[in-house]
Amino acid sequence: MILSGLHEEVSEMPAADIIRREITVQGSFAYSPANFAQALELLHQNKIRLDPWITEAPLADGGQWFDRLIEAPGNVSKVLLKP
Repeated sequence: MILSGLHEEVSEMPAADIIRREITVQGSFAYSPANFAQALELLHQNKIRLDPWITEAPLADGGQWFDRLIEAPGNVSKVLLKP
């Protein structure tokens, strides 16, 4: 079992089941400080572009964008909502 991303501060897990079934639990925060530094350097060197993944939209359209990202995000990864 792999747990990734952020979760509640306290989470319940079925310890007896994990032990009996010999399940390995591994956590992952998605990146290390070194990964983050490398990504920033690649951005600085213009070796990767973020603009294809980011869409700008008016703040008033935020609700519609949240719905779209949940239902069918397509190529959009992030939406920057502007007032």
